[in-house]
Amino acid sequence: MNDIDLKKNILIVSGGRVDLAHAALWLNETPVDFVIGVDSGGDTALELGLELDLLIGDLDSAGDPQGLMRAAGEVRIFEPEKDDTDTGLALAAALEMKPENIFILGGTGERMDHTFTTVMSLEQTLGSGVHCEIVDGKNRIYMRDGDFVIRRDEQYGEYVSFVPVSDKVVLSLEGMRYDGVRICVVRGATLCQSNEIVEEEARIKVHEGVILVFESRD
Repeated sequence: MNDIDLKKNILIVSGGRVDLAHAALWLNETPVDFVIGVDSGGDTALELGLELDLLIGDLDSAGDPQGLMRAAGEVRIFEPEKDDTDTGLALAAALEMKPENIFILGGTGERMDHTFTTVMSLEQTLGSGVHCEIVDGKNRIYMRDGDFVIRRDEQYGEYVSFVPVSDKVVLSLEGMRYDGVRICVVRGATLCQSNEIVEEEARIKVHEGVILVFESRD
């Protein structure tokens, strides 16, 4: 297991849907130095050839719980009846290590309640100084409450959508097909869906509130 001061990039492999071919390509481009397997996500991590530093969850969906526990550097088992999801517990454990980045594979899938809960759990990372994103074959998802930049040559697909988490969000957009200054978007509105970056970089200013950012491709 890596020393705590080396845990710059933490990968959480959750129990949702993972495209193994996409994940293998993503891992080739994204160095990670600590891996947390969440329940059956531990099986997925091993399928991807990863070293499992921490196994966490109730293991109710793991294919071979005993084998997973033997493969993991550390194991934290919880009862199925608890006040948090397994992915929520893994995210809390990752934040305790104070990394620079947290990446989540397997955070989306067919169970929309699990997907929505995992996406909204990104709010735990605001104010921590830790960048956290959910990645699958079609999307990169993260949350922002301040100014940031997306470079066109680094974006994840062709489209960028901004979804209000707060009751109201005020934001300005530059370098995009649909720019705007101090745009007011209320929660539930679809005003900022499927924008595109047309300059070398898009500059986003969040003047008020919290947004979800979806970088997506068809």
